[in-house]
Amino acid sequence: MSNKKTNLVKSIPANLVKTKILELNVKSYAGFAPREDKKPKSHLFYWFFESQKCMEGDNPAKFPLLIWLNGGPGAASTFGLFTENGPYLMTTKDGGTVAENPNAWNKETHIMYIDNPVGAGYSYNDDQIYAKSEEEVSEQFYEALQAFFEEYPEYSKCDLYMTGESYAGKYIPAICKKILEKNQDGCTDNQKIEIKLKGMSIGNPWMYPLLQTEYRIECAFMLGFLDTKQYGNLSKQLKELKKRLEEKKYKKAFELNQKIKDEIISCGGGVAIYDARTWENIDPLSPLLIEYMKDEDVKKAIHVSGKPWHLNDETGPVTEALIQDFVSPSIYIVKHLLDSGLRVLLYTGNMDMSCGFRGLENILQELDWNNWKSLERFVWAEPRDVTKGFIKSSKNDKSELIQIVVPGSGHMVPSCQPEVSLEMVYNFVFKRDFPNYKPKLDDC
Repeated sequence: MSNKKTNLVKSIPANLVKTKILELNVKSYAGFAPREDKKPKSHLFYWFFESQKCMEGDNPAKFPLLIWLNGGPGAASTFGLFTENGPYLMTTKDGGTVAENPNAWNKETHIMYIDNPVGAGYSYNDDQIYAKSEEEVSEQFYEALQAFFEEYPEYSKCDLYMTGESYAGKYIPAICKKILEKNQDGCTDNQKIEIKLKGMSIGNPWMYPLLQTEYRIECAFMLGFLDTKQYGNLSKQLKELKKRLEEKKYKKAFELNQKIKDEIISCGGGVAIYDARTWENIDPLSPLLIEYMKDEDVKKAIHVSGKPWHLNDETGPVTEALIQDFVSPSIYIVKHLLDSGLRVLLYTGNMDMSCGFRGLENILQELDWNNWKSLERFVWAEPRDVTKGFIKSSKNDKSELIQIVVPGSGHMVPSCQPEVSLEMVYNFVFKRDFPNYKPKLDDC
């Protein structure tokens, strides 16, 4: 028996003082997958929003479905919903008010936010055992996705694009690999719904920890947050990090990696490692959103009454279970996915010191997919004097890899540059052009 009617979300509290109710402007469902009455070990919380273009009587399958994952590990994707690209955003108005987002990612596509893995957001399991590898994370996620499509078969025929940021650079490649493998297996025994996975888009991805930690240090030095002596000190610590990884001392490597990050922040006087233009203690939205997501009236509206909401970024039980995964690279899965025919967009905000451009640039140079090293980069601008980003791409008859740098943005690109990020992801999904020109650069 379907749970669809009971999972429908018609309205949510509009503010923390609870003086108004916000009626949702699209069809929306929220709940757990698999359903709680199915007695699974894990329950992933989802919140689905139909496309704003999907009218009554339309076939929902004609609109692509985006799934958004935040990172952490332990960060709730529902946090990204209300602070980055969801249909509604938390604002500071009147001490905390939810308002419609003019740059919502469900303008032309469906979108679903899944608190992933168990232990993030509202997602939980019955025995408090957390995933210790991307294999476990992806298996857990795949089963939840199958359960969602069984509950809502009208969306199972949508082209699917996995999207997210940060530690989703670990989650998403593993999940995509799992989906492709299960699709291949399922075609032979008809036991599973075939998922129409078409591509993945990840912002500021954490994919190659040792290399990206090296460029955290380089970036902080270049921006003046470290002097020569401090840079030398952290460079020595980086060598020790490499040694610990070679010796497979993963917990000690993780601890040193976190120490390096904390010392960069300290040397920079509290600089925000996610956005070098601001400071760690300036974040007016997070306290408001935490209060909102823990409010029982909000929980009742989205069918999670009595459930706790967790927002942990690189701390807590989810991170502790994934320590080995945290310090291990995932980039080589991306090459496998490209070779399997998946389209890939990887983008960075140019002011992110955590998982920024320099690290991703070197990762892709090392990967060198489809002669990547020899390709030209172009200026994405429309009109010509309005620069939106810098783009490099390569495609073959099966797949495509696009790299974009978004200026004036930190780690959370949809929050820093909402209009550009919406245009970027839709250009990717719908295969639209990125108007560009080649910069002047004489050959040596």
